[in-house]
Amino acid sequence: MFCCCHCSSQFYVLQGLCLTRLMNFLERRLLRDVEEDEKKLDKTKWSLNLDALSWMIVDRVYIGAFPQPAGVLKTLEFLLSMLQLTNKDGRIEETIPTGKGLFSIGRGSKQLDTYIHALFKNTNRTILYCFLPPFLAYGRAE
Repeated sequence: MFCCCHCSSQFYVLQGLCLTRLMNFLERRLLRDVEEDEKKLDKTKWSLNLDALSWMIVDRVYIGAFPQPAGVLKTLEFLLSMLQLTNKDGRIEETIPTGKGLFSIGRGSKQLDTYIHALFKNTNRTILYCFLPPFLAYGRAE
């Protein structure tokens, strides 16, 4: 079956819309779970899913699934919110740096969980995307 470039871009935008709805639902659900239990994020329940989801969402940012800057900024807000939830008990500050990257500044004795490391990496990738010239030039009159 033949599909033009326009159809594939529409498909990515549809993915972006679906992912936006998923991020909204997931954020509300996690906040509700945290408020009901009055405890930290249950890592057995969410860790593998947040790891894979954060990679998938940010990959879609880079392929253009969020054509408006508001979608990209909503993604950044979602990732930062997830980091805030994982740090509710302060365990991110108690970790050992696992690399020489931007977020490896902890001084404790524990290592970061894989999903927290993925959230950090993908938050960094989203911030970097926000400084790409096409993103910065969006909406400017030429």
